[in-house]
Amino acid sequence: MATISTVKELVLLCRDAATTLFIWGTHGIGKSSAVRQVAQEQGIGFSDMRCAQLEAADLRGFPVRGDDGRTHFLPPHDLPADGCGLLLLDELNRAPEDVLAAAFQLVLDRRIGEYRLPEGWSIVCAGNFDSADYSVTSLDPAFRDRFCHVTLEAGQATWDEWASWMAGRYGDDASTVIDFCSCNLEHLELAGDQSLGFQVLPSRRAWEMAVRCLQAWNGGDYAERTRIEVLAGLVGRDLATCFLKQRGGIRPGQLLERGVARLQKRLDKMTRNQKAALMWGLVSHVRGRLEEVKVIDVLLDYAEYLVAEERDLALAFCIALIQPEKESRPLQTAMLSNPRLATAVARVARQQGDPEQFLERLAQRPELARSIATAMGVEHLLPAHGKEVAV
Repeated sequence: MATISTVKELVLLCRDAATTLFIWGTHGIGKSSAVRQVAQEQGIGFSDMRCAQLEAADLRGFPVRGDDGRTHFLPPHDLPADGCGLLLLDELNRAPEDVLAAAFQLVLDRRIGEYRLPEGWSIVCAGNFDSADYSVTSLDPAFRDRFCHVTLEAGQATWDEWASWMAGRYGDDASTVIDFCSCNLEHLELAGDQSLGFQVLPSRRAWEMAVRCLQAWNGGDYAERTRIEVLAGLVGRDLATCFLKQRGGIRPGQLLERGVARLQKRLDKMTRNQKAALMWGLVSHVRGRLEEVKVIDVLLDYAEYLVAEERDLALAFCIALIQPEKESRPLQTAMLSNPRLATAVARVARQQGDPEQFLERLAQRPELARSIATAMGVEHLLPAHGKEVAV
């Protein structure tokens, strides 16, 4: 959830990043006012279209017969024709289905019928929560994926900003109202459930918009809170938090190129979540490369590094590397826990022209294999005291 000042920054950030912002909030909280203020402060145009009161023709235009004998649509006067500014599609999720379909095309293509939104204009959308308190249309996932979602928070979080705005606009005339509401914020508004009613999920489109928004954030004078909120609005808050913590960590390609020993100091500073993220990144990164000795050695070095403090991660890491197919998992897990079995299977596989390099080289690291076997609770399957065991 965001304050009024953060929402106003997000309007500008998303405008710079060519990303459409969707502002969610309870009725009367100031969603449209915040967008209008941004336009006024920037000296650009502002157009507010209340979608709940529109018909499809109000967006698509009125049909007329053209000189070519075909139907053409006259663009509505409310849609901007030139210049630059902010077009607010307010109460979007309260619009009729045909208006929602027309708005979808406008948001997606910046055009509808023969009308094209001028390059200097940006779209901002706003709506009420998808809950029993409002008569709204639930937006489908494909439509929601076009936006950066932010919630304008009610209650204490935005009280100071609202009180300051009221005092600045109405002066002493607002003081009695401010004093009265300050005693009990339920006198100001009954916010109720402020959840979106859906989960913001990542997609390739969302991550592309995230990159553009991060570029805009780096190039502007925006607060750190704005960066957090824009990422949360695109890929979800948990994933955004994980991403921001991961920044400054080690990428899979870096580790494979430079090795664990050279990067150990940086590894030591990473959190468990960062190490886990690096682990799964490596699993994805090395698909089809488990015959390269250099790659395998780095993977095993990282597994040995994890064993010291994160044994469960080391176990999950090794199992994930050797079990691309579900059908082969029982045998591969057994090989992981028994270096002698792994060596034997690798020998047979090599004779068949399919070298199991990873398993073979894992078998050459008995301490790592024993630590993993202990974590699995199958250490009794290992060769006793390092003696040779017939296979």
